[in-house]
Amino acid sequence: MTTRPTSGDEKASTERLRAVATLSQGIGAQRPQEIDYALRLARLRAKAAKYLLRGTFLRAPKLHAPEATLDLSRLSIYAGQHGGLSTSQQKRPMAVAGAWRAPDGEVGIALASISEQPLALAFALDRAYYQIPTGAVLYREDESGRRKLSFPGAGKLQLRLPPRGACLLEFSCRPK
Repeated sequence: MTTRPTSGDEKASTERLRAVATLSQGIGAQRPQEIDYALRLARLRAKAAKYLLRGTFLRAPKLHAPEATLDLSRLSIYAGQHGGLSTSQQKRPMAVAGAWRAPDGEVGIALASISEQPLALAFALDRAYYQIPTGAVLYREDESGRRKLSFPGAGKLQLRLPPRGACLLEFSCRPK
């Protein structure tokens, strides 16, 4: 059996993968809920590549979500030169939304919650801005799979997210 010589880039990539695997094993044992949340977000992101990777970013819908005062920390990229970690408390929404148009014209809205409680969310959908035609079909993709939802004609959407939940809403003109 012969082995092909590896380039410096391949060796560096292998070393980075080993470092990430070693780091994630330690963090996973210390913070399993956070790692689980990050993995669930990554899986949903992979399913939304046509929007998030190849799509055009659109104005996010104004999401009506509860707020909470959160402890935030920031480490400046210049920490070695101008100080270290800074902390603050700020009032922030417990859920966020973002919107994209895929190259095929379909619109996807991603929603994510950091709440440890289920959240009831609502937002108005500007069909003209997002160019969602009459007759479009609404799908929800989340960790439990993909399902068709009823799409209210008035454009006001209401949905629930489980604790630390996320979903992708897709507005399609083609049946799937």
